[in-house]
Parts: sequence; C-alpha cells; structure tokens
Amino acid sequence: SILGVDRANLGDVGAGIELLRRSLALALPTGDPLAIPRAYANLGTILEVGGFVEEALEVSLAGVEAIRRYGSELSFGMFLAVNAASMLIELGRYDEAGDLLDHYVGQVLPGVSTIQLHDTRAHLAILTGDLDAARHHLAIAQAEGSRIDDAQFVIDLYWFEAEIQLWDGDPTSALRTARGGFD
Repeated sequence: SILGVDRANLGDVGAGIELLRRSLALALPTGDPLAIPRAYANLGTILEVGGFVEEALEVSLAGVEAIRRYGSELSFGMFLAVNAASMLIELGRYDEAGDLLDHYVGQVLPGVSTIQLHDTRAHLAILTGDLDAARHHLAIAQAEGSRIDDAQFVIDLYWFEAEIQLWDGDPTSALRTARGGFD
C-alpha cells in the first residue's frame, strides 16, 4: 500500500493508483482489520490527489462501510468519513458533507480525529457563509491542534483562520496568520 502512495507522491500518480488498487484487492480477502482500512484510505487519498474526486469519494465511502465489520469506525472509519466529507465539499455537495460530518461529531475521539472533523466543519461553514460556526469549529480544532506538532494537521487551521479574517475585512490579520502558518 505504501509503495503506491510513494509512487504517486513521486509524480507517477497512475502507477500509484494501480498499485493501490492491487493492494486493496489483496487486502480484502485477508480480513486484516489494519490492512483493509489503510488500503481504502490510501487509494481514496491518491485518487483525490490525481483529480479523480468522484471515484475517491466512492472508495472512501466503501471503506467506511467495510470498516464497520472490523470495529474501527472511530479511527479509520472516522478518517475515511471526514475525507469523504472533504471530497463532497470539493464537489460542491455541501448538504451531504454536512450530514456526513453531523453523523460523526458526537463520536469524535481526542487528537487528530477532533482536528480533522472540526477543521472540515470550519471549511464547510466558511463556504456556506456561516462565519460564527466556522469560528466555533476552528477554535475546537486549534485547541486540539496546539497539542500536536504535525504540519499536515495544522496548515488548514492557519488557512481557514486567515480566510475568516479576510471575510471579516481584516487583511492585515489574515496576512499575519498566513505568515504564521509558514513558521
């Protein structure tokens, strides 16, 4: 599974996707509760990176369903569901994204899941013009993110904060926030 991700990240997205499809096909019959969710997550992510957002959404939602059999809904399932919500947002299907996120908001675990879910809810709220909700979800994600030193989970927090500041008519703060994200 990792080989496909690496190939795609090195620029050969097509070969990476094919390796990840094979990885998923190999993982499914094993019933391995770790390999199967990873295979779905990796394939969905790389499909999205390659611009195949509809297919990435289908894979992610299929992964959510498959994961229910292994009892990892609150870890890998949450990750795949929030990724699927992000893809729905990317496709302009805001109501569906909101419904999917609403299903998981009461089940979110501390840590990365909290950041990912509330970061995505903030993004959706910005896009739908609900800046109060965006601030609320961003504050939750930022509080949780302050305990984790990993850029992949923090970059969006700066981006969405700067976007809210722009909507508030404060480009100076938005620029300062954006610069802070690079530090």
